[in-house]
Amino acid sequence: MAQREAIATFREAARIARDQKLTPYLVQAALEFDTAETFLEGSGNASLALLEEALAETDAEESVEHCRLLSRLVRTVHMTGAREQSSEFALQAVALARRLNDLPSLFDALACELMHVGALPLSADSFVQRANVLLELRHIAETLGDAHTIGHACARCLAGYLEIGQVDQFESALERYRQIAASGQHFVDKWCVTGAQAMRAILVGDFAEAERKTRDSLQMAQSADANLATGVYGMQMFSIRREQGRLAEVAPIFKRFIDDAHSEDTTWRPGYMLICSDLGFEAKARDNLDRLSESAYGVPMDSKRLVTLAYLAEVAARLRDVGHAERIYALLLPFRDQAVTVPVFTLCCGSAARFLGMLAHALGDWSSAEQHFEYALHMDERLRAWPWLAHSRHEYALMLTARNRIEDRRRAQDLLALAAAEARKLRMFALVERIGGAQSGAGTRN
Repeated sequence: MAQREAIATFREAARIARDQKLTPYLVQAALEFDTAETFLEGSGNASLALLEEALAETDAEESVEHCRLLSRLVRTVHMTGAREQSSEFALQAVALARRLNDLPSLFDALACELMHVGALPLSADSFVQRANVLLELRHIAETLGDAHTIGHACARCLAGYLEIGQVDQFESALERYRQIAASGQHFVDKWCVTGAQAMRAILVGDFAEAERKTRDSLQMAQSADANLATGVYGMQMFSIRREQGRLAEVAPIFKRFIDDAHSEDTTWRPGYMLICSDLGFEAKARDNLDRLSESAYGVPMDSKRLVTLAYLAEVAARLRDVGHAERIYALLLPFRDQAVTVPVFTLCCGSAARFLGMLAHALGDWSSAEQHFEYALHMDERLRAWPWLAHSRHEYALMLTARNRIEDRRRAQDLLALAAAEARKLRMFALVERIGGAQSGAGTRN
């Protein structure tokens, strides 16, 4: 069923249930309408009022119907921007679901915790707790036995696992999701799996496979008129082309997105700014960075927050702009332990610590930079994120070369050699060229 037909059907069912004062049917229609809107449009705006209306009708607070509506509201309220209210709903929903032993409600409430991936900091001390939530979510889904629920659990867990560096569990969730998608008829599952396979291919540096999967995912989503497709495709192709040294091909697309958007829309500007920086247009990159700084860098409190900060960090570090570097460093520092991940199945750019190391290098804080880069090497290797490990080695080598202690020189040469070998193997032509310049500079210095 096409997107708009599904949404219209559930909206009409809700109207009939409301007119006939059939509360159980109103609850079911509200839940189905919310599923259709949030998964296909990604906004939740239209379903929010209907969920709240149905919640008001279920005045018995210990009822299963009330619990399921409350659990679903956690996600939908979060998507519409009221995140503090969403957190309050989450506490109520989890507690009520556990009291009632209602697994569907508990599933919805726990799944909503994963909507904070990429939006809120997560310290290493919290990794075990996050892993337990991921495990419980998948266990509940398998217990319920519904293929759609299992697929939903796997999709939500993908970015959650990568954020804390659990790549084996990521692979397990992706394989289980692939099985569900292959045996079912839901286009959403097939689309998400294909996008997740592109995400994985980017993570390990198989850029040819990543491009094939990215294009397949876009084609599937367009056939169903899903609005999320353009953003996922744009971020994935940007990452692929950047590593291939082909950013000039996507620069006009990003520029068009910015020109077509409202002036206050900063969604695509950080990526375009990074393109300008990579291609040598430093004045344009600096101008965009200055404009973003006027609104606290326009960093949204959503799943794109961490990757946006990472892009800003790269530009500020390359421009050696101390003022911007200091402010962005402060924004990024709370994320230092986790990987830069864009859910549900979009992107993982390796350790956030690499970007902090770059900023600390720009600020001349050698001790902090060293600590960040050492952590980044560990996290990137743990993720088997070979492209990002190459980048971490390269940036660490640049810092060591700049610090220029006797013991730094040998380490910098070793790191550059490892980075260059990996970059050539993965056909990361932009990094190969950049490392060549770094090695020439190091040779001149020595």
